[in-house]
Amino acid sequence: MNKPKKKIAVFTSIRSEYGTLKPLLSKILQENETDMDILAGGAHLLTDYGMTINEIIADGFTVKHKFPFLFTDKTHDVETRSVAVLAQQISDYFLREKPDVLVVIGDRFELLPVVNAALILNIPIAHISGGEVTEGAIDNQVRHAVSKMAHLHLVATSYFKENLMRMGEEEWRIKVCGELCLDEIPHMPLLSKQDLFSTLGLDIAKEVFLVTFHTETIQNTISPALIASVLDKIKVAYPDVQVLATAANFDAGGQEINTMLAARKDIWFVPSLGKIKYFSMLRFASLVLGNSSSGLVEVQSFQIPVVNVGKRQQNRLANPNVLHVAADVEQIIIGINEALSLEFRQQFEGIENVYGQGNSTSLMYNFIVSNMDHEQLLLKRTVFQ
Repeated sequence: MNKPKKKIAVFTSIRSEYGTLKPLLSKILQENETDMDILAGGAHLLTDYGMTINEIIADGFTVKHKFPFLFTDKTHDVETRSVAVLAQQISDYFLREKPDVLVVIGDRFELLPVVNAALILNIPIAHISGGEVTEGAIDNQVRHAVSKMAHLHLVATSYFKENLMRMGEEEWRIKVCGELCLDEIPHMPLLSKQDLFSTLGLDIAKEVFLVTFHTETIQNTISPALIASVLDKIKVAYPDVQVLATAANFDAGGQEINTMLAARKDIWFVPSLGKIKYFSMLRFASLVLGNSSSGLVEVQSFQIPVVNVGKRQQNRLANPNVLHVAADVEQIIIGINEALSLEFRQQFEGIENVYGQGNSTSLMYNFIVSNMDHEQLLLKRTVFQ
C-alpha cells in the first residue's frame, strides 16, 4: 500500500503575498511529492481590493479553503475583531485537515492567529522573509514574533540569516534562498507597451509614475490629505506625466486612501494590477513612488528609480535605486526630481539586485520538503548570542 502523501498548507491573505508565493506554489504542484492546501482569505475575498482570489484560480490553483475573516466597517477595532474570527476559522481547519507543515510569508498582522494556532497544535511552521527590518510599522514586531514561533526559516540574504541567529535561532533551521518574488521575472510573459497602455487606457506617448501608498501602523504620517497634496504637486511640476495608482492594503486607514484615489479624475486608479501587468508596467514606468516593499525589493531588477516615502520601510535593506524621503510634500517633490536625474540613475544602472538573482524556488522547496521529517523540528532550542 502506498504511503499517503504529506500535506503542505500555504496561507495568503493579500495580493502581494500571493504574487510572491506563486513560484513556490507552482513548484509544489509540479513536483507532486506532497499534497497542497492553499488557504486564501482576507483581502483576497474583497471586491474593494480587487477580489484577487480570482487571480489565484486563473493561475490554475485550487482554493478549497477560504477564510472570510475581515470586517470592513470603519470602527477602530476592525483588525482585532478580524483576527479573533480568523483564529477560530484557522483552528477549525488545522484540527480537521492536520497539515504536516504550514508555510507563511512576511509580516502581516493576520499571521499572528494563524501561526499561534499552528504552534499550539504542533504543526511545524516554515516562515519566508524572516530577519528583515521595517521599524516604521507593527509589521516589524509581527515578523519577529512569527520567526520565534517558526521552525524553518527561508530568508533572502545572509544578513537576514545573521539577524535570526542573533535572535537565538539555530543555524540548521535557516536557509538563504534569495527573494522568491524575483524568480518569475525572467520567465514572465510580460505585455508590450502598446498592449499594456491600451488595456489600462494610458497614452503610450506619455510617461507614467507608478504610485502605491500604504498607511504606517505606528505614528502614521501617510494620510489621504498628504497623498492628495503630492498628486496635486506632481500635476503642476510634471503636467504631461500620467499617474497610475494601485490600492493601499487593508491596514487601518487604507480604505480612506483608496476612496480618495478612486474619486480623483486626474489619475488612473487600479485596485490591483495583477503580477503580469504590474511587472510589465515596471518596464515602462519612469518612477515608482510610495512606501511599498516592492520598491525596495523588486524594482531594482527593472532598473528604474524609487522614491520611498516615510517610515514604513525604515531600516529595511534597500537597493541603490531607492531614494528615501520624509513624508513631507516638498521633500517628496525634491526626491522625485533627484530620482529622475541622470546622476542618480548612474548610481544603480547595471547593478545586480541585492535580494538575489531569481533562483529561490527550488532552494525553498527542497529545504521545506527535506526537513519535514526532521526529528528535532518541533523541539526548538534557543542559542543565546
